[in-house]
Formats: sequence, structure tokens, C-alpha cells
Amino acid sequence: MNERYYKIGYGCGCGDNEDYIIAASEKEANDIAYEAAIEDYEMYEGLHGIRGVEDIAIDDYDLSEEDDIPDELYDQIYQDYLDEREGQLEYWAEEITEKEYLIGIGELEDDDE
Repeated sequence: MNERYYKIGYGCGCGDNEDYIIAASEKEANDIAYEAAIEDYEMYEGLHGIRGVEDIAIDDYDLSEEDDIPDELYDQIYQDYLDEREGQLEYWAEEITEKEYLIGIGELEDDDE
């Protein structure tokens, strides 16, 4: 397996996160960063203006917290949620050297510091 080292960044407007990973390709590294951005978004739902499905149902479809989302509306509300989420996700992957990776994960001291 031809593994490569990557520094990834991800977030949803509530702070940026970085991590160091090993992946087989840039596409795989970007997919990992994308999934991390989704997890970050879901963690902040309901906070800092990050809306979940229920928030969209209440704000955009005039439903109350006590209402169950009607089946005929759920697909549209969920699509609105996905569209909003996609618009706020930020993620990237940058290939780095093994040394940069080891420094990033704290396994090696940076000689330049």
C-alpha cells in the first residue's frame, strides 16, 4: 500500500480544526476531512446559529417544538438541512512529508523551533 501523509483542516464556522492522517490518496484524505467537518457541524447543531432539522422545521416551516414533522414535509426539510450544512462546511487536505507528519502528531521535535 502506498500510504501518504496529510495535514487536514475542517470546520463549520465555529472554529477551525487541524489533524494529521495517513491516507492512500488525496481523495481519501479529503473524504476524511469532509466526514470530520460533518461531525463538527453536528456537534454544534443548536449552537452559534448552526441549525439542525428541527430548527429548520420550526424556523422555515412554522412548526412548533411539540409538532411531529409530517411525513410529507420531512424529505424537503431534510434536504434544506443538507443544503444548509453543505454551505457551511469547510475542509481541505494537504500532502506533507513524513517528518512534518511526525512533528504534527508529536512524535518528533521540530529542529527549527
